[in-house]
Amino acid sequence: MSFLDGLVADLNRVIDNREVATAVSTAAALGVCGGIYRLIDRYLVHRRLISVTPVFDQVVNKQEENLTISVPGGQSKGSQETHFVQSFVILRFANAGTEKVGFRSDEDDRFRISFPHRKVRVVKVREPEELIGEPGRPLSTGRLDELRREITSTTCGLRDEAGGMLDTSVLTLPAHVTLGRKEAFQLAVFLSGTGNDLAAGEGKIEVRGELKQGKIVFRGHSWWRGLWPTTLPALLVAALAVSFGVGALTAHRALTPRAACVGDLQVQVEGSTAFAHVVAEAAADYTLQCPSAKITITADGSDKAISNHGAQLGQDTVLMVDESGQEVPEAWKANPVGMVIFAVVANNSFAADVSTDASFQIPQGGYSAVGVGGLYRQASTGKVPYVAVGRTSGSGTALEFGKWAQLAPTVLDNAPACPPLSAESTAAAPTQKTGICNVGSTQKMLDYINDTANAIGFAEIDALEQYPNVSALPIDGAKPNQADVLNGTYKFAVPEYLYTAQTPSVQVQSFLTFLQSPAETAQLADQDAGFIPCDELNGSVAGDCDLQ
Repeated sequence: MSFLDGLVADLNRVIDNREVATAVSTAAALGVCGGIYRLIDRYLVHRRLISVTPVFDQVVNKQEENLTISVPGGQSKGSQETHFVQSFVILRFANAGTEKVGFRSDEDDRFRISFPHRKVRVVKVREPEELIGEPGRPLSTGRLDELRREITSTTCGLRDEAGGMLDTSVLTLPAHVTLGRKEAFQLAVFLSGTGNDLAAGEGKIEVRGELKQGKIVFRGHSWWRGLWPTTLPALLVAALAVSFGVGALTAHRALTPRAACVGDLQVQVEGSTAFAHVVAEAAADYTLQCPSAKITITADGSDKAISNHGAQLGQDTVLMVDESGQEVPEAWKANPVGMVIFAVVANNSFAADVSTDASFQIPQGGYSAVGVGGLYRQASTGKVPYVAVGRTSGSGTALEFGKWAQLAPTVLDNAPACPPLSAESTAAAPTQKTGICNVGSTQKMLDYINDTANAIGFAEIDALEQYPNVSALPIDGAKPNQADVLNGTYKFAVPEYLYTAQTPSVQVQSFLTFLQSPAETAQLADQDAGFIPCDELNGSVAGDCDLQ
């Protein structure tokens, strides 16, 4: 065995669906903790937070030095001031916290914005643009007008008391100006000077000052900032895909059933038609790893398989038996494997055919088990608008059905054989019969129901896939599926046993060990919606899976 095979064998013993679930739960717990940390940071630690983002910072008059720009200003209302402007900046201010916040800072560290190598000439409040990934939202017209009155060249300290302009490279906002939660505005700043070479990083805008009970966040306006809302989720999805892929690969290798090949000895498997397809799937998985193994499966019914063998079962023989009260010799060794889910099945036209008689109409939520038994008892009189199909004597499925539906064995045992279907019978033109009749196998039952418009019967649910005119009926509101069997609401599920000699052959023992391994039973349950391994059952639902 290679190192990798040895590693996989070790992983087989420690990894199963529970460990995968634990890993997912741990990841979810970490995510919740991260979310809680984010909430604490946002709503408790940094409730008061101002974001300053430079939206635009360009030289606007580098070639024509005598060009001037006129903006509203001056001491008299409606007057204009002309300023020599060489660069233009747009700053976006936003409340990024959860409480109202102002621009008042500690006295020894006043909130300010510096423009090295440039002089601020005029400021003007503008309506904020929506920036992807940036906090804040547009202001109402009234609120925007209020900020325009409060934030001017005069209130920002750009003029002296007489109204004259001051040369300053530092911009401060009025201390009384506040921003409510999620409010934002833009400030157009006209400056003289070019900040030397902005492309080389000289003259970069600087934000200084600690707000009381909060902090300032300076956000450089970079091209990638607008991409993060799409990039980050994409990266998270990619990370999840990689982690799930690695996890799935590891789990697949660790949970792959491993067969102990022992040679080319013969294994004879006989019995239940209901369980034969599950065993056939396991045999295919086994022979894939052990090509020399010879496994023969004969599905001829539980009772016939039991009657074909005496008290001493051959060492190379395995019997598939529905646990339906059949008596088996004490010398045989029982190996419970799982539960097979059965269903009451009917032709898709059945409901319409019985609707003319209130005695047989399907109740809301479906018949009860006793109600289904009543349908078969009534059918034995022949005076019904449907045909009830059963199985011939010796069928373990029929015995289990009779026990579940509280139906006396004689009702099915005394039923005649179902008449052969017409060669012309098709799904489009199904035949109609009444009364009760028997067939010899699950396949024949489903063939008959599929081609008989008013027929009802019973079969394992996984056999229904090939029959388009056949549907499973709910029982007392519960459906024949794994979930309803596991929660105890659906009762028509049969424990399946594999019987062997007390000392089976090494080939039989190898095959049974493989079939009953958690990895293989989990794989079988995945492939077969009508099979539930014993190791997934507990409590009263486990039933005869638990050997006393």
